[in-house]
Amino acid sequence: MKIEAQIQQRILFIILEGNLIGQDSGMKMLSVVNKEIVSESIEHCALDMSDINYMDSSGIGVLLTIYNEVGNRTNGGVVLINPSEQVIKLLNITKLNTVFSIVTSHQEAIEKLKG
Repeated sequence: MKIEAQIQQRILFIILEGNLIGQDSGMKMLSVVNKEIVSESIEHCALDMSDINYMDSSGIGVLLTIYNEVGNRTNGGVVLINPSEQVIKLLNITKLNTVFSIVTSHQEAIEKLKG
């Protein structure tokens, strides 16, 4: 899995590509998030999932951990940008669609998190 981090308006954007499965992918992503939260003045996190092909239960665990880390450390929010239909189905089945806000673009993520 490929992970890229960008910061805009005190929002950490994590751009993901590939499959969000297994502990290795999750630990890599958590490492990036924790590093950026500590070293930068981050308020919120937006996960761009438009290039995630597949996600399993460990991927869900990572999303929840990020949600808790951002909430606990910054009192901020987490949004998911443009997740695939498979990911949306998984979020619906697990009822996590009530936890995470889903947006379609980086601009919409900024508006949701800053609004």
